[in-house]
Amino acid sequence: MSFVRNSFFPYVALVALFYVQSSGFVKFHDNGYAYWKVLPVTTLGMFMYFFATVVPEKERRVHAFGLLLGALGDFLIGQFENGIVTGAIAFGTGHIFYLSTFARRIQKPTYALVGGILIYGIVLNHFCLMPNLGAHPMNTVILLVYSLILSSAVIISGSMYIEGTSNEQPNEKENLVRFIGFGVFAISDSTLILDHAGYRVPYAEVVILSTYFTAQFIIMWSACLAPKSKQMAVRSHSLRSARRKVA
Repeated sequence: MSFVRNSFFPYVALVALFYVQSSGFVKFHDNGYAYWKVLPVTTLGMFMYFFATVVPEKERRVHAFGLLLGALGDFLIGQFENGIVTGAIAFGTGHIFYLSTFARRIQKPTYALVGGILIYGIVLNHFCLMPNLGAHPMNTVILLVYSLILSSAVIISGSMYIEGTSNEQPNEKENLVRFIGFGVFAISDSTLILDHAGYRVPYAEVVILSTYFTAQFIIMWSACLAPKSKQMAVRSHSLRSARRKVA
């Protein structure tokens, strides 16, 4: 946990610096805006790669690359007028990296959560993405695929918290933190899609970026909690085995 604490303050400071440099997260498509925007998550990715020694090396590298792909998505969206599409490719790949570190441990989906996310996604995409399918089919398909990837991350992380995993009981802190992280990420991207589609969202950029930066840190935090959860699960399994032998 010392790594999480030690990385928190530099990360928040860089987000605050970007807020000041952009005059309150006001979007400009230029080099200066893109530079300050990518700096927080790039730094977090480097911290994760070099200093998060509590996380096994393979998972640490995978998560760090996921963060760096997020930073690439930040750059593409910040630098180019239509960067939301290429940015979605970078972010989607980053989410796949994240998913590869935990998704295989899912025990079963929470069907109420699946239904809720499915209905929400259908409504949002119907009004925000589908109207552009005829004019921009490739871009729309890319954004729909990204929506599916992020929705899967929310469903899998939420189901792991609610139902438990192959080696953990329900309601574990690691899985709750991860679920919150992806949920906040979904709020950020939902606001981005609404704004991109022309719907008026008050303080849209502030909502999009504040929730985005929060989500990236929370997901990173959950990765640092995972080894502790695994150790506790192994210890609990050993105790149960010992009790059965005594009985």
